[in-house]
Amino acid sequence: MKKTIVVFNLNETTSDPRVRRIATSLATMGHRVIVLNPQSESAPPQETHQGFEIHRIKFPGGYTEEDAMRFARECPPLARLAAKHDSRILSTGFGKKFVSKVQRRASMWLRKKGLVRAPTQEASQPFDLLQDAMGIRWILVANWALYSKALEFKPDLAWSNDLDTLVCGYLLKTRIGTPLVFDAHEIYPEQFPVHMRSDLWHDFYSELERDLLQHTDGCLTVCDSLGEYFVRAYKSKPFVTIRNCPSRRLFAPSSVLQRKSSPRTVLYHGAYFRYRGLDEVIQASMYVKNCRFVFRGLGDHESALRALSQSIGASDRVEFAAPVAVDDLISSASACDIGLSPFISVCLNTEFALPNKFFEYAAAGLALVSADLPEMRRLTNTYRMGRLYDSSDPKKLADVLNELLAAPEQLDEYRAHAYEAAVQNFTWEKEQESLVAFVRQVTGSGAMH
Repeated sequence: MKKTIVVFNLNETTSDPRVRRIATSLATMGHRVIVLNPQSESAPPQETHQGFEIHRIKFPGGYTEEDAMRFARECPPLARLAAKHDSRILSTGFGKKFVSKVQRRASMWLRKKGLVRAPTQEASQPFDLLQDAMGIRWILVANWALYSKALEFKPDLAWSNDLDTLVCGYLLKTRIGTPLVFDAHEIYPEQFPVHMRSDLWHDFYSELERDLLQHTDGCLTVCDSLGEYFVRAYKSKPFVTIRNCPSRRLFAPSSVLQRKSSPRTVLYHGAYFRYRGLDEVIQASMYVKNCRFVFRGLGDHESALRALSQSIGASDRVEFAAPVAVDDLISSASACDIGLSPFISVCLNTEFALPNKFFEYAAAGLALVSADLPEMRRLTNTYRMGRLYDSSDPKKLADVLNELLAAPEQLDEYRAHAYEAAVQNFTWEKEQESLVAFVRQVTGSGAMH
């Protein structure tokens, strides 16, 4: 039976592969799918995209204390929820300077282990708790705006992507009885190293997640490790894993495996952020001979990466290529030989990383060289797709790359194994089978068991 499904997303949906795939699949099942995301100057207020609707919502611009009080009057349930977790969320009656002993100890431990090489003063800087509180207020106000818009559609199912949209799904569930799906792309409170987050921020979102998970009717995530974490940490219901694999129609042709490029090319495509191991990749390039390194992406850390490349004399071997559309990532990657997933484990999100690029590289016919982290380790070893390395050590990466470059037959064997694994196991069409079963169970029974 056709359902009206409202999907909540605080990113721009047209550039969010996960949400696009889910929404398109739900629409293919015959449902009316409405994705609500923030308004953008460069995009229309409403459009149809790949069979589903996108409605872009204008969020309130202010989140001062006066705005928070107005929000509390207009939305008592959320105000009570915020006050339950931390009264400071809706009040500015506390000091700005705060560093917990726990965070100082944790930051020192990370630096000792070599996982964070930030200067000591970074960990001892006071957190601006007022700024953290205002950021939380904005998320709550944004959720109220999403919820208010969703009411217009009288949805049969609410689909919240990540914790920052779970509040509006919770409101629909508790106010009008709409079944609620939670699609966790990450562990929201664990997305930063401990020295980069305040106790106020981390504790609020941890408690919010613990509280709201109890109201969900079905839970999805992108890899087994994340689902196991939620069950272990919050005693939640089981999570169904739907991996972020690309559609078979985007795969490179098998003929790419016959290409013998010289020099060989190492690729990183994706976001430029700290603790992605990208600085270490540039440093490693200085120890690797007869090889090109291509970075293709966007992010705040790009200027620092370019400066590092220039300062150590790597500009002649590291190229910063122009970004491409999401659907062109695989075809552009297919000109390369080795795909890097160099995450550094500084928080639980990076520890459990299984990024989109891992599957995109395989679909492009690349050998995979990945950080030695649980999810990527399991798949790399199972399907003999490439090599693992200690991503905190540039020399370890250089050693792995030099070994592969010195053994071209082994490198091409990894490429073939990765491509075969992608064709047989890592397609959205295969993941969609699990998604269809999940949706039928949620919409048929109102709950997951």
